[in-house]
Amino acid sequence: SKEFETLGFYISDHPLNQFNSIFKQFNVISFDEFENNTNILSSNVACTVLKVQEKKTQKGNSYAIIKFSDLSSVFELFIFSDIFEVNREIIKEGNSLMLTLMKNYIDENKNQKRINVKKIILLKDIIDKPIKNITFKFKNIVDLKGLKKLSKKDAETVVKVLLEEKERTILFQLKDKRKVTNRLLNITNLDKNVLVQ
Repeated sequence: SKEFETLGFYISDHPLNQFNSIFKQFNVISFDEFENNTNILSSNVACTVLKVQEKKTQKGNSYAIIKFSDLSSVFELFIFSDIFEVNREIIKEGNSLMLTLMKNYIDENKNQKRINVKKIILLKDIIDKPIKNITFKFKNIVDLKGLKKLSKKDAETVVKVLLEEKERTILFQLKDKRKVTNRLLNITNLDKNVLVQ
């Protein structure tokens, strides 16, 4: 946040890069793509909060104008009172979020549009949430040793393995559940072997 505030861009790394392993899973696209593609009316966008301006309506309800940054641009959105009040605790400068956006066109030529935020989730909660079922695909039996990094403590994940070695294909399930989160997959590089999640 301080890098952006001072220079207008991030020097070390964009905060979203630590979450990019889950973007495909949740069909996350850039805000530019969502805004400019007339065929996309609803999508998930990952972004980091840069600035929050809280305002009040004439009736006294709180809403906010928020400046966000994703990996390709900086943009502003209005968050109306019902969504803002429910998510007030996570809409903080520096937090990385996933927004579910809806787009409505006001005119027939699709030149004027209204973008509404329907849902807000803290990306940290998604990446640390246990995965219920997962299937890994390996080409070599030696690569299976990477599964040793998956702990049985506090385990909730059913793990299946598809081994395609030479001319044989074997599918099996580990006897015990393992503790698997998207963050762990990212750290251990096992995310490259995920077939189904």
